[in-house]
Amino acid sequence: REGYGSNIMAKYAIEVTGVDIDSSSIEHAKLKYSKSNNLIFKTGSATNIPASDNYFDVVVSFETIEHLTEHELMFIEVKRVLKAGGILIISSPEK
Repeated sequence: REGYGSNIMAKYAIEVTGVDIDSSSIEHAKLKYSKSNNLIFKTGSATNIPASDNYFDVVVSFETIEHLTEHELMFIEVKRVLKAGGILIISSPEK
């Protein structure tokens, strides 16, 4: 369910921001995982990530790319929010 992967990462990371385009999914995740002090959830999209430039050390995309047609815009946005030398990790059920 929504927020599951972010919750797992929050057990090992200093800070995790979960982003989803669906506000009801964000509200669900906020309620379910509200006990994690280092985990926040924000409504946004892969082409409009709610974060400042050069903010993240790592961006993880859990099964997002197969739902988009704007792949180039997604990668431009990921590059914007990643720090220099940052890492992008993508999972997809599509081969």
